[in-house]
This record gives sequence, structure tokens and C-alpha cells, in this order.
Amino acid sequence: MSDFVLMDDHIYMKSGFLNPEHDFHGEMTFYKITKEGEIVDSTRLYYPQISFGNSPNSTIVIDNNSFVTSQIYLGPATIMWKFNSDLEIIDSVIVEPVDLAEHPDATQYLSRAAVTDGSNVFITCKMFLPDGSERVDLLKYNSDLELVFSVENEF
Repeated sequence: MSDFVLMDDHIYMKSGFLNPEHDFHGEMTFYKITKEGEIVDSTRLYYPQISFGNSPNSTIVIDNNSFVTSQIYLGPATIMWKFNSDLEIIDSVIVEPVDLAEHPDATQYLSRAAVTDGSNVFITCKMFLPDGSERVDLLKYNSDLELVFSVENEF
């Protein structure tokens, strides 16, 4: 799975996959590509101590110098990273659905992330509860990846 953003005259593309060579742990590679198609930089993220899958549509421009991306764990939490235009990690945060402590056996799907007014990140976490029901939580993060608010939505 892959997704990309356009920023500072470059294309930043994420290529994420589960790698069987690494015991099915997830990894992802970011490419910095000119609009003419030349790869000018890349960085690879792989964490052997955790397992994470892949979530499409989750790379978002914050401003002209940074973007945010995320990867879902093979569990209920997600990591969100903030990169600068040199593909250096500026910050990261573990995103958890609302009241996860009440549902320790739940599984999560990070369904979408978006940016409004150029400074806030809104994320919806679709959570599958052990009883078969589903829930979608809305979480708002500021540009420093600090949680501003979270809203629980059961249906």
C-alpha cells in the first residue's frame, strides 16, 4: 500500500508493506521525488520490537516544511510520525482510541486522517470490540502531535 503528498515542489511517497523476512513485522519507506520523477532521498522505518500493519490514505501535509504519516499496529494502537522535508523524524506519538483501557481486546483500524487550517490533525479510529460491535472515535492533534480532544462515537 502507498500514499503520497505534494510539498515544497517534491512528492513524498510512502511505500508500506508487511515483510515476511522480518517475521511479518511491518516496515515502510519514504521517497522524496522531484516532479520530474527523480528520487532524491529516501528513508526506511522498521521497528523489530513492534508489529504494525499498513494504513492507506494517512500521509498529510501540515505546512510547507513538514508532513504527518501513520502506521497501524497489529493491535489497538497506531504510531503517528511527523517528518520534515529532509525526511527526518521531528516528532512521534502513539495514537490510541478513546477508552481503550475498557476494551483491552479490541482491534483498531485507523480509517482516515486529515488536516484543517494547516495546523491540526484529525484522526478517526474505527475500533472492533470483542462483542462484535464497532465504534469510531474522533481524535484531534495539534501540529506538535499533542492530543487536543477526543470524541467517542458508538453505533
